[in-house]
Amino acid sequence: RKVMRLVPFSPQDKVLDISPGRGLLFERIRNNVAECKGHDISSTMVERVKKKFAGYPNVSFTCGSASTLPYPDNYFDKVLMTSAFCLQETKKECMQTLAEIRRVAKDTARIFISDIHVVDESTLPREQVRPVQRLLRRFAQDGILRFPLSVVRYAVQRIRVRFELEP
Repeated sequence: RKVMRLVPFSPQDKVLDISPGRGLLFERIRNNVAECKGHDISSTMVERVKKKFAGYPNVSFTCGSASTLPYPDNYFDKVLMTSAFCLQETKKECMQTLAEIRRVAKDTARIFISDIHVVDESTLPREQVRPVQRLLRRFAQDGILRFPLSVVRYAVQRIRVRFELEP
């Protein structure tokens, strides 16, 4: 939803989604843009979304690393990468991925990169490490979609306890 609010799509757009997951973005925009291309490192995910969008000639997927995109220079009007930049393992790979995104994007393209914030626990005071560990464990258990609701529930519970609203 946030991408839809922040990135305007038009009928002539050629869109690249790096690490499209289950293709949720393409479900929303496939009928409103010229091309939707997805690129994912997971061959399993690519096969799933290829089957899901088999009937749409303007939607296609490729498999491989984000640091080597198999697309021509200056091709895309929109390039998106949500919750996947953190999967780059080294600074060199991060820089190569950014260079590839810039290479395949037109000069007038809109590039949207959104990612989770990873905390380096070694830089935190000792009293903060434990809550961070709990949050990371909860994130791993709940997954990216249910995690925000978990955090809200936890905050509400802590507020109730703090203000003695429940036993």
